[in-house]
Amino acid sequence: METVEHCEVCGGTDFSSLMKARDRLHGIEGEFQLVKCRNCGLVFINPRPDQEEIKRFYPSEYGPHAERPGPSHAHRQSPLRRRIYSLFYEYPPRDQRNPVVFRVLLLPVKWVIARNVIPFRGTGKILDIGSGSGSFLASMKELGWDPYGIDISPEAVERAQSLGVTMFHGEVQDVPFPEGFFDVITLRAVLEHVHHPVETLCEVHRILKDRGVVYVVVPNIASLNFRIFGRFWYALEAPRHLYAFSPDVMRFLAKKTGFEVLSARFRSSTLGLRASLQYWYDDRRGFRGESPFKSSTVVRSAGKIWRTAMDVLRMGDTVEYTLTKDTSIRFEGSPGRVKDSVTSRSRANF
Repeated sequence: METVEHCEVCGGTDFSSLMKARDRLHGIEGEFQLVKCRNCGLVFINPRPDQEEIKRFYPSEYGPHAERPGPSHAHRQSPLRRRIYSLFYEYPPRDQRNPVVFRVLLLPVKWVIARNVIPFRGTGKILDIGSGSGSFLASMKELGWDPYGIDISPEAVERAQSLGVTMFHGEVQDVPFPEGFFDVITLRAVLEHVHHPVETLCEVHRILKDRGVVYVVVPNIASLNFRIFGRFWYALEAPRHLYAFSPDVMRFLAKKTGFEVLSARFRSSTLGLRASLQYWYDDRRGFRGESPFKSSTVVRSAGKIWRTAMDVLRMGDTVEYTLTKDTSIRFEGSPGRVKDSVTSRSRANF
């Protein structure tokens, strides 16, 4: 275990104890103290497992690493979805028949079945950090992108490579990508896992093109579900989630690492209610297992209504931030933790 002396985001040293949490997903033994920085509001585990110790909390059955990629999402595209992609997101083939009429007719449908689509950028390069077994990148390849992925799991990297995706093992700081290499970079449910989010985002800034876009999806510690469930909130996921970000902290972090926040969209799932209820139920019963909340149709339906209401009120469990690069800032490396200047790294052949 290692003790965090300075807040990762603001550098502060004054922390307040928040609560203790444990691994409720896999039941791996251990109890972890959550603290809150009194200066910026960042919530994090302290002390925490170091980068070697944390590996035991990612068992072989851990979802993103263990998943077996099936047919890619692109192979399952219906003609309707393809038309929406073409009309609203510039994906080929471009259908010019009555585009205005179709845009008007399909606009309501777009928000239901294609609200999280990344707009097409020709044969643009996309990097997915924490890409798991690569199913997302395989689908992006089918849609015309040039995909790259990074993951800390060797098994996940191997599975993704079998899908024809260019993959790297480790963290983004470990791979000597050229400056300004990617059009789009995604960190979906990743930033809360990394030990040094500032270093990670500084490197993302360096390898992103000047007009590139970054999509960051993180749990929201300011959600109503966290206020209600506290230590039973499913998105705490200690100790894999080393950090818990609020929207204010994320905006501060984005600015510090050279980004502007274009949008913050709340896009939660029904797990916010269902899994938190199950953790609470299991704790009262003293076991981990089936509960009436997991399979109940009523709870599932209530979860959908609750999720929608919380997102509309901007109090949902999950937020997707769209960031763009502040081109007045350049990083040769990440502040305080750079072992070697990025400009002196040996370049790989890309």
